[in-house]
Amino acid sequence: MARDSSGSGSSPKTGLRAVCRTMCCYCWSTRLSSHWAGISTPSICCSPLGYPILDLAAYRKDLHWYLRTLEQALIEALGILAIPAERNPGFTGVWTGGRKIASIGIHVKQWVTWHGFALNVTTDLAHFERIVPCGIPGVVMTSVQRERGAGSGEQLWGEAVQAVIRGFEMTFDVDPILKSA
Repeated sequence: MARDSSGSGSSPKTGLRAVCRTMCCYCWSTRLSSHWAGISTPSICCSPLGYPILDLAAYRKDLHWYLRTLEQALIEALGILAIPAERNPGFTGVWTGGRKIASIGIHVKQWVTWHGFALNVTTDLAHFERIVPCGIPGVVMTSVQRERGAGSGEQLWGEAVQAVIRGFEMTFDVDPILKSA
């Protein structure tokens, strides 16, 4: 269980409000279009985006714990999708076979989390060749579609969203409140 074992950090199962976006990443597309003229940005990010809103005071006031727990939720989700995943020591995010499949970026104000993660599902990976993803030189990005090698985009998308929800339920021991953008 991800919560503080002392009991002082326990919170109700509805303590995590996961605002899961089921559309392309607007911020990423906007940033790339301003830096890379000519890129067709609407297809760059076809990834479930999660913006968990969590009061860390009810769990643990520890940002490293939170980042590692987010990674674990995504590792669990990828396990559901039959993709072995792991952490890469020294880097934030989730990896499979040495390739990065999920990125994490958070903001915390008064111990309440904002922002979150992107899991590459049907992302056009060619766009990553034009940038240094996550500021990591030489990183190779991958996606659920590339790792599984089968399935339509819509099918994979639905499976990935359900797996992410289940990964959060298992890792944070919560019942997420979901909102679509």
